[in-house]
Amino acid sequence: MIKKIITVCVVVLVVLVGTVSAHAAETALTFDNYHKGGPKWSPDGNWIVYSKTDATGWSQIYKISASGGSEIQLTNDSYGHGGVNWSPDGNWIVYMKTDATTYGQVYKVPSGGGAEVALTSSVTWVGDLKQYPEWSPDGNWIAFSNDDTMGYRQIYKVSPSGGPETALTSDSYNHSEPHWTNDSQYIYYNRLDPVSGYSHIYKVPVSGEPDIKVTTEDGGHGGPHLSKDGTFFVFTRFISPATQLFQVSSSGGAETQLSNAPFSIQVPRISPNGQYVCYSRQKTNPTDQNIYHIRIADAQEFPVTSDSFNHFRPRWSPDGTKFTYYKQDATGYQQIYVADFVPPKPLIPTLSDVVLLMLAVLLLSVLVLSLRRRAAGYKAA
Repeated sequence: MIKKIITVCVVVLVVLVGTVSAHAAETALTFDNYHKGGPKWSPDGNWIVYSKTDATGWSQIYKISASGGSEIQLTNDSYGHGGVNWSPDGNWIVYMKTDATTYGQVYKVPSGGGAEVALTSSVTWVGDLKQYPEWSPDGNWIAFSNDDTMGYRQIYKVSPSGGPETALTSDSYNHSEPHWTNDSQYIYYNRLDPVSGYSHIYKVPVSGEPDIKVTTEDGGHGGPHLSKDGTFFVFTRFISPATQLFQVSSSGGAETQLSNAPFSIQVPRISPNGQYVCYSRQKTNPTDQNIYHIRIADAQEFPVTSDSFNHFRPRWSPDGTKFTYYKQDATGYQQIYVADFVPPKPLIPTLSDVVLLMLAVLLLSVLVLSLRRRAAGYKAA
C-alpha cells in the first residue's frame, strides 16, 4: 500500500512540475484613440518607445514609462516615422523617416527629447526605403536594408554620426531584417537562396562580403533571432499547415523543430537567459492573436495572454521578467501593453517540492498504518 502511495505521489509531481503556468496579468499603458505599434524596451528597462499615428495624421515617435504615466512625444512634423530601436547606451533612438526627399531615410533623435538628426540622404531606387535600422551593440554602426541601383534590397551600414552608406552585400537577391550579433562582428538576415528557391538565414561580416549561409533545409525561413550568448538562432519555417518555430546552431547544422502549433507563429524572440522564446500566434481564429512562450528544453508552450483580441510583436524586457507588445483592445485601437512573465514550474523538482512530497508521503503512510491497526483491532474483537 505504501509503495502504491509513493508511486501515485511521484506521478502527480511529474504531471504538475513543468506543465503549470498561469496567464499573466496585462497592463495597458496607453488608452487614447490612436494606433500605436512596434514597442521596444530601453536598455535599462525603464522606458518603452513606439510609433503612434496621432492627431497630425502622421506616425510620430513616442515613449512612455514602463510603469505607466503620460506619453512623451519625441517627433512632431508632417512625415512618417517608424521602425524604432534604441542605442546601446539608451541616449538615442534610431528609426526610418519618410522625409522631404520623399524616401525613407535613417534618422536618430535624443531619447530625452531634442532635434532629429538625419544619418542618410541617398536615393538609389524608386520608392527607396531604408528599413530596419539597428544599432550595433558596440555603438559603432547602424545597419539597415535598402534598395541598390538595380532594385535589390541589400544590407548597408552607416556611422551613428552619419556619412557614407556602405553596402555589405551586392548580389542579385533581396536581403531583409538585418540584426547584429552580440559581438558586433556580424549582421544576420533573411536572403533568398538561388539553389533551393527558399528564403534562408545568412550572416555577413561587418567588413562586408562574402556572406555565410546558416540554414540549409528546405522551406522558407524568416524572423531570425540570435540568443544573447550567440550560440543559437530561432526562426520560423513553414511546415504545412502552419509556420512553426525552429532552432539551429549559430554555426549552422540540423534545424530542430520546437513548436507544433495549429496556427502560424510570428516574430519569435529569445529570452535574455536563453531558456524561452516568446511570439504571437492565433489561438482559435484570425481575430484572437495571442502571446505565447515556449520552453526550449522540452518544447512546451504556455499562453501569456488568452482573450479575443489581437496581440502583436512581443518583446522581452532586458531582465526577462516582462513583455511589451501592442494589442488592439476594446478601445478599437492598437494600444501599448506590458505583462509579467510567469515562469512555468521547473523541469527539475526544487528542494521545496521534494520536501513537500516526502512530508505528504510520510503523513499518508502514518494514516494507512493507523487504519490498518484499527482494522486489525476490530477483527480481533
